[in-house]
Amino acid sequence: MALASILRISTTITTMAIMGNLEHPLYATWLNMVRRCHDDGSPGFEWYGARGIKVCRRWLTSFEAFVQDVGDRPPAHMLERLDPYGDFTPGNCHWVALRKRPRRDPFSALEVS
Repeated sequence: MALASILRISTTITTMAIMGNLEHPLYATWLNMVRRCHDDGSPGFEWYGARGIKVCRRWLTSFEAFVQDVGDRPPAHMLERLDPYGDFTPGNCHWVALRKRPRRDPFSALEVS
Protein backbone atom coordinates (compact mmCIF):
# COMPACT_ATOMS: atom_id res chain seq x y z
CA MET A 1 0.00 0.00 0.00
CA ALA A 2 1.25 3.47 -0.85
CA LEU A 3 2.53 5.64 1.98
CA ALA A 4 0.01 8.36 1.13
CA SER A 5 -2.86 5.88 1.54
CA ILE A 6 -1.54 4.65 4.88
CA LEU A 7 -1.17 8.21 6.15
CA ARG A 8 -4.70 9.07 4.99
CA ILE A 9 -6.14 6.01 6.77
CA SER A 10 -4.11 6.76 9.89
CA THR A 11 -5.34 10.35 9.90
CA THR A 12 -8.96 9.19 9.48
CA ILE A 13 -8.62 6.71 12.35
CA THR A 14 -7.01 9.31 14.61
CA THR A 15 -9.73 11.85 13.75
CA MET A 16 -12.46 9.31 14.56
CA ALA A 17 -10.88 8.57 17.96
CA ILE A 18 -10.51 12.27 18.76
CA MET A 19 -14.15 12.89 17.84
CA GLY A 20 -15.24 10.47 20.57
CA ASN A 21 -16.00 7.44 18.46
CA LEU A 22 -13.49 5.38 20.42
CA GLU A 23 -16.26 4.71 22.94
CA HIS A 24 -18.80 3.59 20.31
CA PRO A 25 -19.61 -0.17 20.46
CA LEU A 26 -18.87 -0.60 16.73
CA TYR A 27 -15.62 1.35 16.67
CA ALA A 28 -13.37 -1.69 17.27
CA THR A 29 -15.20 -3.63 14.53
CA TRP A 30 -14.73 -0.76 12.07
CA LEU A 31 -11.09 -0.21 13.05
CA ASN A 32 -10.20 -3.91 12.76
CA MET A 33 -11.95 -4.11 9.38
CA VAL A 34 -9.99 -1.12 8.07
CA ARG A 35 -6.67 -2.37 9.43
CA ARG A 36 -7.11 -5.94 8.15
CA CYS A 37 -7.85 -4.64 4.67
CA HIS A 38 -5.50 -1.67 4.37
CA ASP A 39 -2.58 -2.00 6.81
CA ASP A 40 -0.03 -4.60 5.70
CA GLY A 41 1.43 -4.64 9.22
CA SER A 42 -1.87 -5.63 10.82
CA PRO A 43 -2.68 -9.14 12.02
CA GLY A 44 -5.11 -10.63 9.54
CA PHE A 45 -3.89 -8.57 6.58
CA GLU A 46 -2.78 -11.75 4.82
CA TRP A 47 -6.40 -12.98 4.81
CA TYR A 48 -8.00 -9.69 3.74
CA GLY A 49 -5.88 -6.94 2.19
CA ALA A 50 -3.30 -9.30 0.69
CA ARG A 51 -6.18 -11.16 -0.99
CA GLY A 52 -7.38 -7.89 -2.54
CA ILE A 53 -10.30 -7.36 -0.16
CA LYS A 54 -10.89 -3.71 0.60
CA VAL A 55 -13.26 -1.49 2.56
CA CYS A 56 -15.47 0.68 0.37
CA ARG A 57 -14.54 4.36 0.26
CA ARG A 58 -17.76 5.38 2.06
CA TRP A 59 -16.86 3.27 5.12
CA LEU A 60 -13.12 3.86 4.90
CA THR A 61 -13.56 7.61 5.16
CA SER A 62 -16.55 7.74 7.51
CA PHE A 63 -17.10 5.71 10.65
CA GLU A 64 -20.52 7.36 10.90
CA ALA A 65 -21.47 6.04 7.44
CA PHE A 66 -20.40 2.54 8.51
CA VAL A 67 -22.62 2.76 11.62
CA GLN A 68 -25.53 4.11 9.58
CA ASP A 69 -25.25 1.33 6.99
CA VAL A 70 -24.74 -1.70 9.27
CA GLY A 71 -26.95 -0.62 12.18
CA ASP A 72 -26.56 -1.79 15.75
CA ARG A 73 -24.85 -5.13 16.29
CA PRO A 74 -27.28 -7.64 17.79
CA PRO A 75 -25.89 -9.55 20.80
CA ALA A 76 -23.53 -12.42 19.87
CA HIS A 77 -23.33 -11.42 16.20
CA MET A 78 -20.45 -10.63 13.88
CA LEU A 79 -20.13 -8.77 10.59
CA GLU A 80 -20.04 -11.15 7.63
CA ARG A 81 -19.46 -10.62 3.93
CA LEU A 82 -22.05 -12.41 1.80
CA ASP A 83 -19.43 -12.94 -0.91
CA PRO A 84 -16.29 -14.06 0.95
CA TYR A 85 -14.16 -12.82 -1.96
CA GLY A 86 -15.90 -9.45 -2.15
CA ASP A 87 -15.12 -6.16 -0.45
CA PHE A 88 -16.63 -4.76 2.72
CA THR A 89 -19.53 -2.76 1.26
CA PRO A 90 -23.10 -2.03 2.37
CA GLY A 91 -24.49 -4.53 -0.13
CA ASN A 92 -22.07 -7.29 0.81
CA CYS A 93 -22.18 -7.19 4.63
CA HIS A 94 -24.69 -8.19 7.27
CA TRP A 95 -24.79 -9.28 10.91
CA VAL A 96 -24.75 -13.04 11.46
CA ALA A 97 -25.17 -14.95 14.72
CA LEU A 98 -21.92 -16.52 15.87
CA ARG A 99 -23.49 -19.96 16.28
CA LYS A 100 -25.31 -19.85 12.91
CA ARG A 101 -22.44 -18.65 10.76
CA PRO A 102 -21.92 -20.87 7.71
CA ARG A 103 -18.52 -22.56 7.49
CA ARG A 104 -17.89 -21.87 3.79
CA ASP A 105 -14.84 -19.65 4.35
CA PRO A 106 -13.11 -19.11 7.69
CA PHE A 107 -12.20 -15.54 6.78
CA SER A 108 -15.51 -14.18 5.52
CA ALA A 109 -16.56 -12.62 8.82
CA LEU A 110 -14.96 -10.27 11.31
CA GLU A 111 -14.74 -11.48 14.87
CA VAL A 112 -16.63 -9.42 17.41
CA SER A 113 -14.09 -7.26 19.19
